[in-house]
Amino acid sequence: MGSGITTPAAPPCWLSGLIDAITDGLRAPGLQERLTKLTARQEALRTEVETIEARGKAPALHPKLGEVYRARVARLREGLAVADGREALARISHGK
Repeated sequence: MGSGITTPAAPPCWLSGLIDAITDGLRAPGLQERLTKLTARQEALRTEVETIEARGKAPALHPKLGEVYRARVARLREGLAVADGREALARISHGK
């Protein structure tokens, strides 16, 4: 049986490089403060993602998104089919 202690995942490469630089003796004003803030932000984002995943909620999308997309693709096809499709494509790409 396990001890209940988990090994943290490897830090991202940018953080690994920074940790290596600090370990090798790099010292700069504010470096530790910035590292602390970045680490806290990373943990907050990880917690937010875990919370969203636990709820099983996907981001809210407009209920008619599929219809709007299909209509725009149809208009795009029409624009490609006509001889002077550039003007039609410009209008479509600007949502007109």
